[in-house]
Amino acid sequence: MAEDTRSQLVADARQIAVYRNHATYNGTGLQSPDVLQAKYEAEILELKEAALIVSQHERWLHMLHETSDVLYYAACRDAQAGEINLYPAALRECTQLLIFHTGHVTPDMVEAAALAKYGYRASAPGMKNEEVELRLIAEAIGQLG
Repeated sequence: MAEDTRSQLVADARQIAVYRNHATYNGTGLQSPDVLQAKYEAEILELKEAALIVSQHERWLHMLHETSDVLYYAACRDAQAGEINLYPAALRECTQLLIFHTGHVTPDMVEAAALAKYGYRASAPGMKNEEVELRLIAEAIGQLG
């Protein structure tokens, strides 16, 4: 699933760039590898901050919301840099952080959350609503059984 998810997240990023009139990023529809690396690192910090939310259920859902961003930027950075090494490491790290802070989670859950969030954002211009994204993530995880 990892390769399919990575490819879909990159496709979503390119669609979002079109909606935001940034489709000409370096002729690829993606920001530079340096910008993507910086955004990836910022999202790792936000993921760790999400671990401080008190309620166990809220922590789990918000951490999944943040892992979506981590995977998104990792996938885009790998695509832009022409290599695939950050995404697998990001998936592994996100899964481990969620297990440590919330209990059971699988890599499939982490990827399903990312696909739900960024599929929503890529569905039409201006689609960015945390409440909706959290609901979609919960539904996607619920469908995994």
